[in-house]
Amino acid sequence: MIPLVFSREVGFELIDYFNGYKKEERYMKKRNVTALLCVAAMGVSLLAGCGNQQAAQDTPQTQDVAESSAQDAAEPTAADKEETVTADETARGGLPIVTEPLTLKVAMPVNSKVEDITTNRLTKYIEEQTGIHLEFIELAAGDETATQINSIMNGGDLPDIFIGYEFPYDTLCSYADAGLLAPLDDYIEPYGENLRSVIMADPDLGENALAYATYDGHVWAMPSGGGLVTNVYATFQPSIQTEFLDELNMEFPTTLDELRAFLAALHKAHPDVIPMTAHANTNYIFTNISQAYQYTDPYSYLKVNGGTIEFIANNEAFKRALQYTKEMVDEGLIDPAAFTQDTNVLATQLSQDGNNVGVLACGNMHSEVMDTADNEYQQLKILGTLEGPDGYVSAQVNRSAAMVRTSLVVTSACEYPEEAFRLFDFFLSDEFAICARVGFEGEQWEKAADGVLGRDGEQAWFTLLTTQEWVQPSTNVIWDSESFIHSNIMNHCEAAIGVTAYPVSEEIVAQKVKDADTGEALPQLLMSAEDMTEYNELKNLITSNVKSNVAQFVLGNRSLNEFDTFCDELDSMGVDRYIELAQAAYDTVTK
Repeated sequence: MIPLVFSREVGFELIDYFNGYKKEERYMKKRNVTALLCVAAMGVSLLAGCGNQQAAQDTPQTQDVAESSAQDAAEPTAADKEETVTADETARGGLPIVTEPLTLKVAMPVNSKVEDITTNRLTKYIEEQTGIHLEFIELAAGDETATQINSIMNGGDLPDIFIGYEFPYDTLCSYADAGLLAPLDDYIEPYGENLRSVIMADPDLGENALAYATYDGHVWAMPSGGGLVTNVYATFQPSIQTEFLDELNMEFPTTLDELRAFLAALHKAHPDVIPMTAHANTNYIFTNISQAYQYTDPYSYLKVNGGTIEFIANNEAFKRALQYTKEMVDEGLIDPAAFTQDTNVLATQLSQDGNNVGVLACGNMHSEVMDTADNEYQQLKILGTLEGPDGYVSAQVNRSAAMVRTSLVVTSACEYPEEAFRLFDFFLSDEFAICARVGFEGEQWEKAADGVLGRDGEQAWFTLLTTQEWVQPSTNVIWDSESFIHSNIMNHCEAAIGVTAYPVSEEIVAQKVKDADTGEALPQLLMSAEDMTEYNELKNLITSNVKSNVAQFVLGNRSLNEFDTFCDELDSMGVDRYIELAQAAYDTVTK
């Protein structure tokens, strides 16, 4: 178990960083850290002795670890730390972290957009604020990073810390087993203020965020992460063309039947307009109709029901959703081509003059199929939630868009793990996140005026002064990475800036989509590399079969009288084992 016990409760108040602007307590209630660590510890007890494990969103990676080189680098004890550290540390949690020179060797993937990491504005800011000089080992940003890191680990000349590479869970465990990493347990209580009050208090990440970095009773990485409200709550949502609503003098649909009535009226008034369409790559038409009957995740077809994982594509609610969708196809309200056409075909269709589609159901990736500067885009509104015939209503949630990341790691070669941990905790502060993601006050952003709303519907923290540094072709202001920070910071950007609108985020707020989150979405999972391989094979087999048969059923190529046969086919593919693996992984991170 994790050898940590906390007795005090921790709330959150953002430090007065914004020129006197004081944010109200973020998450509305204090959290007992003892309880949080107990959750993580319970997850750890399930992990101990079961080998390498991994987060379920990743493909397993096999690492050859030179254990012999690892054993030569003994982990420093707290007593050793007191004797060897010569840097003059400041008061607990304060800045700078040190007042005497201290250098940390950093291995980090560097995006090619970054002009010079050593002279980068963010690099200099970090060094000025903390007193720690960063000496970089630049890694390629992309598929080659894992290979480079494995070579470093086997080479024996370790950096002090890794920043920005998201270590898969099984890889993290392998390196920990080999003695190549330094545990961070001893530093969480005295120096983990932002870890507790920002990361572990973020409802999208969860109070048990430490479980994703914990193995064999120790914490091996500083958790980071977070997600944009648009990615979490609008990935699957269709968008309706409000021009047609106004013309037909119809209210905004809030139920599935109301949507059907709108599409029927549109089809009658404008036979040349396609009532509802999408493209085969991201077709969320059926997903949203099924969502009105039961929670429907098109990535897994799994949901959480009171702590129990359930498969939803073989029940009566799923069959009823298929029947409803087929009726709409037969009535001409849903474009049959939506299940077969590619992105280019739909983009060509939408590029024609005027509005020619009533409802676009390819999620929030509008830029793939239309010009987001056109009036047609500006007149779209997402259909956040639709109540079904039985009164069921729930927001669709993309939990994978707000994953816990493990990209802040201290190696066993580091002589100053405490200072490294404090540096990591500094990275997790929201004031640092703005600098890392956006830039600097007075240059890239300014404090938002009172009453201006952010993308999350609350008081905005800042307003952009320039085009986002993030999208510039090159930069020497930021590191162009958000894997090492609390990466939901753009939720606090002003939602409407000048003539550029963000209708998706505004509608998420206006329709109170977040309030309709029923907690049925599957969270990020942890499982062994072997189980992960089996889980992914089953998942790909089963979900591909479901999607293929959904198209066949709703297009009339397969009779719904064969639904029971379809369910038997799924059973033969291993649905029970698929559920079993998901349940065990869910229990690991929640119990």
